[in-house]
Amino acid sequence: MNAPITKFIIGILSAMLSIAFTRLAIAYSQLPFNSEGRYVDAGSGIVFHQQSVLAFILAAIIFLFTASISFWRLWKYTHEK
Repeated sequence: MNAPITKFIIGILSAMLSIAFTRLAIAYSQLPFNSEGRYVDAGSGIVFHQQSVLAFILAAIIFLFTASISFWRLWKYTHEK
C-alpha cells in the first residue's frame, strides 16, 4: 500500500477513535456514581465504574497522539519532495 494513503487512513481512524473515547469519557463522567464509585443501570443490570472514565481519557489521549504523529509524518512526507 502507498505510504501517504496508509498514514492518512491511520490518522483519520485514530482521530475518530479519539473523538469516540472522549465522548464516552464525557458521558460516563456525568453518571450519578455512588460513594463506592459505581453506577448500576437498573434496566440492563450493568455496573459502570468511575475508574473507567480515566481509562477512556487515557485511550483518547493515546489515539490523539497517534493521529498527530501520523498527520505530521504525512505532512513531512509530502513537503520533502
